[in-house]
Amino acid sequence: MPHLTLKETEHPGSPLGQYALVSLVLWIGGGYFLALSIPALLRRLSPANHEYPIVAFFSWAMLFTPVWLWLAVDSGLSGGDLRRMAGQSPKLRTWSLLPAYLILAMILQVGVVCAEAYAASQLIHPGELVAPEKSSALQYFDRAFESTNIWMIVAYVGSGFLVVVIGPVTEEVLFRGILLTHWSSKWNLKWAAILSSVTFASYHQSKPAAFAFGLVMVALYLRTQCLAVPIACHVIGNALSLATALAEDLTAETAGSSLLESDPTHLLIGAVMLLGISAPWLIWLLRGIWSEDYRATPYFASVDLGRERHKADPGK
Repeated sequence: MPHLTLKETEHPGSPLGQYALVSLVLWIGGGYFLALSIPALLRRLSPANHEYPIVAFFSWAMLFTPVWLWLAVDSGLSGGDLRRMAGQSPKLRTWSLLPAYLILAMILQVGVVCAEAYAASQLIHPGELVAPEKSSALQYFDRAFESTNIWMIVAYVGSGFLVVVIGPVTEEVLFRGILLTHWSSKWNLKWAAILSSVTFASYHQSKPAAFAFGLVMVALYLRTQCLAVPIACHVIGNALSLATALAEDLTAETAGSSLLESDPTHLLIGAVMLLGISAPWLIWLLRGIWSEDYRATPYFASVDLGRERHKADPGK
């Protein structure tokens, strides 16, 4: 990442409103309440039908919709703010970084999952092999091929769109675009990257793997100065996870199951090998971030560029 040399030293401040994060927590909390209460209510009213795909569809929608309502109503962000957070228009050279970061994210996540499974087998359930549990989303899609009702199939397709497209777009805009930018203006970029990744992980079932993925997306966002690239990487990653889950249903066998359900020693070897490759790679990518400040984010870089242009031509 190129070091940004700026003549203007005045801190522009966070683009978020004063109480924007408080209102964000309230919006998301309300969404979670609805996401949990809808299935619970239907379970009481109709025990046989509460697992219908349409119920899961609306439950997931309640996790993402509040973020967009907050953006529109309570965030204090303008369209210009969001465009600056989106960063530069992606170029061919920018897109060329995506495959490497996607491979890094996949290797890192599988390594973390293996390490989690090994630790569980040794510390939580000594002497037992504890295979990693599928996320609730992937468990839900396990039943997709059992559906014959057209409306159930439509609900599965809609849910897949939420998981593969809407979810990644929402999460990258919120955690990388908004929260990383906001916290980098309060502290240094290192703590903003860590805190935004921890918050991102809290949204997911496998928190260590999600935290690692969040750091990779932070590095990709700052390296490319473009939010579209981590969004695309996230979309492809979710699509591959969903495709793998569906392939497991079709074949009743997964390429990873032999590792995850084998002797704990194999898990340890797998974790050491995968993390030995991916962790130094991630550290190398993040090395320049720790010494940067808020001006390394696309939002503040564009704000400062506007200042320099105004100083060069005050009439504009």
